[in-house]
Amino acid sequence: MTIIQLLEEIGLENVRVQYLHDTATGATYNKKLQMTEFRFLTTEGSAGDLLHPIANKVGIVVWVPREKFQAACDNYKAQAEAYRAQQKDVDNG
Repeated sequence: MTIIQLLEEIGLENVRVQYLHDTATGATYNKKLQMTEFRFLTTEGSAGDLLHPIANKVGIVVWVPREKFQAACDNYKAQAEAYRAQQKDVDNG
């Protein structure tokens, strides 16, 4: 199953996005485990949601190249601005 298939099966209206780089509070590298522990703040769930096996929510982390992420955000913003300008022309015309 791809991430797209998973999200569509869940229903896009049920998905919330949180950019961890905006809410990160720290990170620590564990040499023994050769893993990084990331810490971040969220309003999307509670400690119980993360730690309890019958929690109401599940968090999923998706990693993407920063330059691809930024390009996608810039493209989305440009499309939204073009749409707003078009709507303004329609409203004024």
